[in-house]
Amino acid sequence: MSDLIPDLIATDPAGRHQWLLAHRPADYQPVYWWLSLIESAVADVHFDQLGLPRNRPRADVALAAAVISWALEDGYPVEFAVRELVYLRSLAPAIALPAILHPDEVARRALDAFGFSRADAVAAAARLRALPVTDDDFIQPGESASEMSRRFEELCGTDDYRDHHQLVAIERMLGDLRPIVSDITDTTLAAEVAAWLDVLPDLDLTPDAVRVADQLLDELVALLDAGRPTGDLVDRLRTPAAVYQQSRLVELLTRYTAVGHTAACDQIAHVLTACGPAALPAVPHALDTGNDDRQ
Repeated sequence: MSDLIPDLIATDPAGRHQWLLAHRPADYQPVYWWLSLIESAVADVHFDQLGLPRNRPRADVALAAAVISWALEDGYPVEFAVRELVYLRSLAPAIALPAILHPDEVARRALDAFGFSRADAVAAAARLRALPVTDDDFIQPGESASEMSRRFEELCGTDDYRDHHQLVAIERMLGDLRPIVSDITDTTLAAEVAAWLDVLPDLDLTPDAVRVADQLLDELVALLDAGRPTGDLVDRLRTPAAVYQQSRLVELLTRYTAVGHTAACDQIAHVLTACGPAALPAVPHALDTGNDDRQ
């Protein structure tokens, strides 16, 4: 995609918005096109702040802010725009700051896009965390691309998927708002943002089953390192949630192989195979890597 910013700068300011829309390529999704323009304009401001030599005209703060504003008018996701607005504000002089970059405006725009009350967001996160992790949550052996696409389309139409996506967006926006919280002048608005930040830990979407599996794996490793019996921990770990631990399991298998801890290798490998056929190649690879480390 060609960089339109230099041509946009050369266009009469009163007609820039329309000129930009007239030059939107038909073969790009609007969100990605706007993203490329925003990143280019904001990078221009950053490069100027760094004092880097120019090899073409660069967007200033006002133009970069205008591009973000036009993108939002065209349906660009607020969850993505908040980060760019906060970052652009950090590059801009406090004098003559475009209205869209004022902390109150950024925070208000973000809160309006949350789509949940705090209580409802916390309750939705708890409900989603409690959903069981099953084999159906993962690609099945031999599953065709068309079947995967069909299952994904079905998932996208569920309330659980929409709520999960929205909660992720809220987490992202809250994290992006942190640098400007102290600069919000509207006390009611500042209190609302602070209240949301207080419940941010409760919006974590890590499944409860994965948390339990993490704790069980910690217990298993402690017992293996101490040379103590592991009881039924291995069997309790052989669940679909083990998929989330695959990278850690491979690291453990490599480590125990390197020190010649055969019993630990057997137990970790047994858990790793619960991750399904996709994990099986990792077992001999980890064993080979561990043996290389011992040589």
